[in-house]
Amino acid sequence: FMPGYLIHLAIVQNYINQKVVKDESSFIKGAILPDLLKRQGIDSHFGSSKSPNFKMFFKQYSNQTDFEKGYFIHLIADYLFYNNVVKSWSKDIYKDYNILSTYLINKYNFSIPKELWEVVKFDVGELKVLTVQDVDDFIYSVSSKPFSYYYKLFG
Repeated sequence: FMPGYLIHLAIVQNYINQKVVKDESSFIKGAILPDLLKRQGIDSHFGSSKSPNFKMFFKQYSNQTDFEKGYFIHLIADYLFYNNVVKSWSKDIYKDYNILSTYLINKYNFSIPKELWEVVKFDVGELKVLTVQDVDDFIYSVSSKPFSYYYKLFG
């Protein structure tokens, strides 16, 4: 399991707000592509979300373009989410993503890319696996560090 699409987009929006990417559209596409490909059965995470093979990623991508930076930050977010946020597996996490949808869009002020219109869902109810505070803390934690921090850590 990994962060939902909108958690990824909130992280991306924070980076965009910091003015650290030039091509926002490519950055967003890079950040959502791994999960769109995974839905099609394509191994797009360079191994598992729990432990992506970053060496393989860097062999394939130079990490110079905004698309590649978006892809990289997606893998970083998956790794950190899997290993630091979610303590135990429950399919309720998917309902939590749906419940958080409206909150995330409003708080982080982004729109849903056309490619995600059919996959992002909205719901109401009580969160069972995640908390709003944990999600906000995670988004802030990931997006408050410069790309260079993650390159040093995982590169």
